[in-house]
Amino acid sequence: RAPCQHRARPALALPLLGGSSLRSVYTVPEVVAEIRDKATRRRLAALPYELRFRRPRPDCVRLVTDFARKTGDYPSLSATDLQVLALTYELEAETVGPERLRREPEDKVGSSLQHPEAPLHLAGFHLPSKDNVRHEQEGCGERERRWEPPLALLPQPQGAQPPGAPGE
Repeated sequence: RAPCQHRARPALALPLLGGSSLRSVYTVPEVVAEIRDKATRRRLAALPYELRFRRPRPDCVRLVTDFARKTGDYPSLSATDLQVLALTYELEAETVGPERLRREPEDKVGSSLQHPEAPLHLAGFHLPSKDNVRHEQEGCGERERRWEPPLALLPQPQGAQPPGAPGE
């Protein structure tokens, strides 16, 4: 296999690749058609490498589209985005081989050190606990409250006691 260096980049980032050893850049015609401003079109015309247009094979477009649906990315991708992804997939398969390419997304489980219902202590935000909300709802119309906002978390003037401190 011939050595190949390929990068997926938006068209507006193409001038940033000028310092690399690229000889040609592959893209789909729709990418250039999306460029509206004259300055970017001028920079595109003066690239130090050849801009090659190529359409991805329909099976690659189908594979990338199905993959995007499975990951939940499909609604945020344009038709041009899918074409560029399919072309990148196709070029990778041709030059490096399809062995490294996934046909199915990985199952990833997110984890967090904080329990999703654990209270967040954000200065300036009042987040009542579930018990306090329940108590307010059970008050039969009375707006009785047992809990006050954590004013003690706010910066206090030097020597001042926080509200609700003993002796106040």
